[in-house]
Amino acid sequence: MLKQSVQMDVISAKIETLKTEGLVLGLYEGQEMDSTLLKSIDSEAKGLITSLLGRGEITGESKEFHIVHLPGSQLTKIIVLGLGKRDKFSQETLRNVVAKGVRTARKLNQTEVTIALDVFQLDPTILGICSAEGIIMGLDRFEVYKSKKKTDKDKLTKVNLVVGDTHIASVSAGVNRGRILAEGNCLTRDIANHPGNKMTPTILANEAKKVADALGLEYRVMDEPELIAKGYVGITAVSQGSEENCKMVIMDFKGRPNSSDIDLALVGKGLTFDTGGISIKPADRMHMMKYDMCGGAGIVGAAYIIGKLKPKVNVRFYIPTSENMPDGKAYKPGDILQYKNGKTVEIVNTDAEGRLILADALIMAVEDGAKRIIDAATLTGAVTVCLGHVRTGLFCKDEGLKKLVLEASEECDEKVWELPLDDEFKVMLKSSTADMVNSGARGAGSTTAALFLNEFTADVPFCHLDIAGTAWIENLPTQYSFKSYLPKEGATGTVARTFALAAEKVAKLLE
Repeated sequence: MLKQSVQMDVISAKIETLKTEGLVLGLYEGQEMDSTLLKSIDSEAKGLITSLLGRGEITGESKEFHIVHLPGSQLTKIIVLGLGKRDKFSQETLRNVVAKGVRTARKLNQTEVTIALDVFQLDPTILGICSAEGIIMGLDRFEVYKSKKKTDKDKLTKVNLVVGDTHIASVSAGVNRGRILAEGNCLTRDIANHPGNKMTPTILANEAKKVADALGLEYRVMDEPELIAKGYVGITAVSQGSEENCKMVIMDFKGRPNSSDIDLALVGKGLTFDTGGISIKPADRMHMMKYDMCGGAGIVGAAYIIGKLKPKVNVRFYIPTSENMPDGKAYKPGDILQYKNGKTVEIVNTDAEGRLILADALIMAVEDGAKRIIDAATLTGAVTVCLGHVRTGLFCKDEGLKKLVLEASEECDEKVWELPLDDEFKVMLKSSTADMVNSGARGAGSTTAALFLNEFTADVPFCHLDIAGTAWIENLPTQYSFKSYLPKEGATGTVARTFALAAEKVAKLLE
């Protein structure tokens, strides 16, 4: 289920006795070698770091990068990375610096690398969490379909994290937690990176089952005939043009086994390939639409994290999964669907299919009695016009749930930005023949999509995350990986950690 990840050891060692193929050292802008640790490193380097600082060859500016070789020293080399201004340093800086350090060590064919963590002025537990995240997420590669794999030549198997004696326990606990968070992120990436012929609704359901079986989660799947029989018209309409049966994957984590409440429902769009259907997409870059199931992949990653961390909260996971294909049987523009909650929808664009399959999952969550619902979906291209590829769009009318999701996203730096859900926008969904259309006018496309989803959540607190701009990185001039722990191209794994941290925060509310 998971690729074997690098070994991480938290140690306390004096620099003069430390033997390593390379030491990763972060320096702030204007840094002076004034601490005991820095003095020891500089002494081992025979004053070279001080000299380079004095000459301005090393400044500590953000993203600065140097390799200082030390012939005859037990340190072998020092990988110097600029941290920027001390007052701007954050846990996100740490993730990026650590990822850059281990990637450099791997590129230099090292078998191990040592990171001096005492330089970073953060809470010890946070040091451990963010270091583990940076290491595992930074080293992750997806090479399943490469005949010549870089991974086969990788020698790096061990990372030493050097801290003071008093911080070993706290940093170690943080590393254990960070490993789980990072593994959930990388699992999400792995699932999402597969092409449509290798990640069908059936295969996605099986990937979810692997996690459920491994971690003791309850699991069931509703196949297309059952969904049709029970009146789930959105997901089955979208699936009509495909040879693949659609499915609704449902998993349960019971952190409060004595309660039957569903404290939190998590929903992720699992469109394993999207041609646009009858409203077919342009051929250019249609191959990228394998990424339309990143929300569903995020559910699997979140289930893994929650199953490992075991917060005291009951979580039900839903993955509506389908393909959207053009065919003689495919649903058509002009069709009208009547959902189980009574709402009728006129189809004006078969490429606005994600909201149709999500609507069924939301109805199901409401029927099941969920107390709160959060969903994530690669729903609209419009969100990238607003937020580019930096922040996820957040839509939520419930202030309590909104605050919880914002805090979760900030904690793992999967940044979000709130966009409006004003009722004035509803006029853009007006239909002359049904309660609403499935796609509004060109303007405010992300808002009208979110308003559509809100029609299926009754009075349950609901938060929608549009990850269309943040779930994937393309190797294009207009988009780039601005985080060292993200891939240069492919799935980012976003939302798995946000989902899991949100679940933990719900657990705290229930204490």
